[in-house]
Amino acid sequence: MAGIGFQLRRFTQEGTLRGFLKGYYNAALVAAGPWVLTVISLIAIGYLMRQQAARTDLFLETIIYIYAFSLITTAPFQLIVTRYLADQLDAQKLTAHIPSFLSVGLISGLFHYVVGFIFFAQVEVSWIYAMVSASLFAMVSLVWLLLAFVGAVRAFHLVATSFTAGTITSILTAYFLGLYLNDVGYILGMLVGNSVIVVIGLTALAREFDSAVSFNFEWVGFFKKAPSLAIAGGVYYAAIWSSIMIYWFTVGDPVQPHVLYAYEPLDLASFYAQMTILPAVIIFYVHNETGFYEDYRGFYNAVMAKKNLAIIERQKDILKENLKDALVNLTLIQAVVTFTTVCFARPIQQALEMSDLERQLFVNMTLGAFPQAILLFVMVIMFYFQLYPESAVTAGVAWVGCLLVGGWTIFAGENTYGLGLLGGTLLGLVVGFYLLFNRIDRLEYRTFSSQPMAEEREFEPRMLAANGGFGTYYIRNGVKQEVPIINKGEKE
Repeated sequence: MAGIGFQLRRFTQEGTLRGFLKGYYNAALVAAGPWVLTVISLIAIGYLMRQQAARTDLFLETIIYIYAFSLITTAPFQLIVTRYLADQLDAQKLTAHIPSFLSVGLISGLFHYVVGFIFFAQVEVSWIYAMVSASLFAMVSLVWLLLAFVGAVRAFHLVATSFTAGTITSILTAYFLGLYLNDVGYILGMLVGNSVIVVIGLTALAREFDSAVSFNFEWVGFFKKAPSLAIAGGVYYAAIWSSIMIYWFTVGDPVQPHVLYAYEPLDLASFYAQMTILPAVIIFYVHNETGFYEDYRGFYNAVMAKKNLAIIERQKDILKENLKDALVNLTLIQAVVTFTTVCFARPIQQALEMSDLERQLFVNMTLGAFPQAILLFVMVIMFYFQLYPESAVTAGVAWVGCLLVGGWTIFAGENTYGLGLLGGTLLGLVVGFYLLFNRIDRLEYRTFSSQPMAEEREFEPRMLAANGGFGTYYIRNGVKQEVPIINKGEKE
């Protein structure tokens, strides 16, 4: 996201209210558009459904299941294709974006539709409801994938517009279709809204990049090159959602037989709690990631320019200290947001019509979202340094922690539900901090030692120099020099 972050940062640094609002408004939608869309749509559509005395639990849990599982299953595709696109941008190959999106979208869309239909076919709903829900599952996966491509799009206003238009379309379409089609109409409205996002986002890509072919499957090879990256993405979201899912199948109730279980007091409260990380996410992508990227490029530019070791080490120290400061500042910002949210939990409860239990669970999930946000930022930085195994370990520790602490809360009492997210992400964050800064401490060594050795070649007689040694030339002071012929009896 650093590419689009530089543009948004310029707006916020104009020194005008218009620039400030423009930068952060677009940053909020680009960085967290799907969350904003979902929460606003759920609140608005839920309110409209209650006004019509319609059943809300089936709609709510269908959306939560779709978003939860689509994040887990799409993350490996998203991170792998992002890694591939980074290489293409670095090599100035700008024709790979649209074919890559079409190819990954085709695979992901088919996979999620089939899996979604099989799942919803097990639920006691009409076949039309199952088909529409499976289609929404596939479409939401395309929205997540679209976020992997928008970082290189300069027409960020189209990206932001897509989420705004999608939200409005979802609410209006769900309302009118719900009047005539009931449950199917509300889900269909969400499908139409997400389709608008994908169409406008693809339009933004088409305006930015040319395409010589229709499909490009080169990115698939990166599953073999960086398998830990794919694992890290899926496990990270599995950790976040396991802190909620654990209650579905232990203390929850079936919303609709036979596989759609829920623990309703926690489900919607968790969505609201995730919105509290939005300020930190915006600041990270607009200021911290862009600032880090400048330091990151400074270090590697010093290496590529063959600067001496003292200069390279100084650039590393600058990068390390600035990164620490950025993470500390983000932690303080998120602490203020979390503390304020907890203090105003009762007014929020009244505004969102929560019960006392839902308010307590909202507070628990808000506390858990605090370290979750910082953990996300740490893993993003790990990806820059290609610390893929380390990121997978970090996510794995968080996942295990969420399950263990979540399991404890089941016995501790209902008021502790949701604290698994806090315990698990805190544990993952400690491990992530250690692994990240341990590797940065030896960054110059890792950089040089990770370079490939000279390609091995079979022996050929011409490789034997006249002096009896191997090689026909050597490099001194950057200049190619022939190996001198040493006659017998001469000294070197």
